[in-house]
Parts: sequence; C-alpha cells; structure tokens
Amino acid sequence: FYKFHRKKIPNNLKELPGISIIKPLTCADSNLYDNLKTFFNLKYPRYELLFCLQEHDSELVDMIERLRAQYPHVESQLFVGSQYTEKRQENNSDDDDDDDDQKNDNLRLVSNSKDLPSTSKRMVSRKRPSCC
Repeated sequence: FYKFHRKKIPNNLKELPGISIIKPLTCADSNLYDNLKTFFNLKYPRYELLFCLQEHDSELVDMIERLRAQYPHVESQLFVGSQYTEKRQENNSDDDDDDDDQKNDNLRLVSNSKDLPSTSKRMVSRKRPSCC
C-alpha cells in the first residue's frame, strides 16, 4: 500500500524549499560528534543549521565550532541562552524583503536525533506536498 501512495521525492533538487534545521543540545555524549557531523553532510540543496544551547558549555561549544570550521560551506549558527530568541526576531523583521519562494521551512529535531542524507528531503516532501 505504501509503495503506491507515498509522496515522490523530486529528482530536481532546485524544486525543494530552503530549510532551517533547529538542533537543540543539552550535553555531550560519546556519539554526539558523529551525530552532528551527519547534519553537515546532508544531500539537500539549501539549508542552515541552528544549534541551540540553554547555557554555555565549553565542550559543546568547542565541538560545534570544530564542525563549523570543518564545513565552512554549510551555513550554521550557534545560539546560547536567550541569544536565540533575539536573533530570530531580527530575522523575522527582515522577512518582508524576501520573496515567498526564498523563505525557509523549519525542521525542529530532538537533541538525540541523527539525520541521514535523504531524511530532510522526505520530511519536506511530507510537509509541503505542493513542492514535491
């Protein structure tokens, strides 16, 4: 049944909307570095990674900064504490200048999730059936 009724993932990656992946983090564990690395290796045309920490943790900050330096071509930001809210409000006020086609969808993922290369495409195709 699923085989015949599932949504098709588009072959043309330009049809997919840009997405913001919000990744809340609480503490470092033994697999966290490899887990976060999967998000930098997505096979998706346009995305940004937003790492969020409730409070400053040197180990987590260092780990994220190492990954950001290793993958400079991936747009990513680190927010600590209330900095996240302030930054997103600034961005929301600029939305009027953007075309609707350029606006990003947000994917919020729990802190222990791992993203496989095609997961984001499947999630967007379910959220926005008209694009895919």
